[in-house]
Amino acid sequence: MTNQIAERMVVSATVKTRGEDESGFVLELDIPQFHSQFPTKITRLKEVVAKQFTPRSEPYSVVLVRQNLKKDKKGDRPYDYYWGLEGLATPAETAAKAA
Repeated sequence: MTNQIAERMVVSATVKTRGEDESGFVLELDIPQFHSQFPTKITRLKEVVAKQFTPRSEPYSVVLVRQNLKKDKKGDRPYDYYWGLEGLATPAETAAKAA
């Protein structure tokens, strides 16, 4: 099976919550492009990255990096994976996504 889910993608994401746990900072993102009914949880964030994002109604343009496949998932949908957050997308990356 060929994997159709990109390893790195620029998406529009609304920050629902920002918190902290024993492994670092945690964000819950609403990513319409994923077509999921649940927020995408990003964990183990460094403080310098997490502080760029505050819960608000306007979306951020962010760069996500695909990580491991979740247990009992096929890998044919974006929410089948864990995701890492690289940071805010540059204007060039945002423009390329829109094109």
